[in-house]
Amino acid sequence: MTKEISREDVIQVGCDLNKNLSDSTIDWVLKEYDSWAKFDTTSNWSEIVESMLYSHYNEMEFTPTSETAKKEVLKYSLKELTDQQLKEELSRRGFFTDNLWSVHDVKGIFNVTDDEAQEVLEKSLTNDATMEQIWQSISIFGDMEGHRRVDEFQVGDFVLVPDPNESDIHNHEFLGTIKLIRGEYATVEDGDGDCFDIELDRLEHE
Repeated sequence: MTKEISREDVIQVGCDLNKNLSDSTIDWVLKEYDSWAKFDTTSNWSEIVESMLYSHYNEMEFTPTSETAKKEVLKYSLKELTDQQLKEELSRRGFFTDNLWSVHDVKGIFNVTDDEAQEVLEKSLTNDATMEQIWQSISIFGDMEGHRRVDEFQVGDFVLVPDPNESDIHNHEFLGTIKLIRGEYATVEDGDGDCFDIELDRLEHE
């Protein structure tokens, strides 16, 4: 049990959070407080207790009230996640995680520190040749799968036609529908039913 805070201190933080803490919860806070305080050297005692209660009752409907407590809970929670859980979270956010590289890959070849291994990974994975190869592969396999490129147009697309240049016959920019595509030009129909031939590279998707 910690000697840094009292039972009454824990109860007071619970009251501030509008929670009636059980005896077992209070005992847990007093037992684990010192290890949390050692991990969190920037917060005061009440913020540490708040973080502990939030972590302990993460299924209850309350959240940390101080920004410091929120940050410390997040740091602690991240450290508790396994590599697989972190990968799954990144996948949910749209990142590809089936081919992640780590310092262990480098250290399996060279006798280096973690920092040195990170430097090798950075130079290996972010150099121009590697990045160009990745973008090229994305383009190749995306085309092979038959996916439509974002800068491609097809009949029926709703597009923005820009203000006219010296060769155009329309008077101002407008929104219209592509009715025909021939070579580098698209025939776009405006809201009045009039059609105009516009270079494809001047159109924008809407």
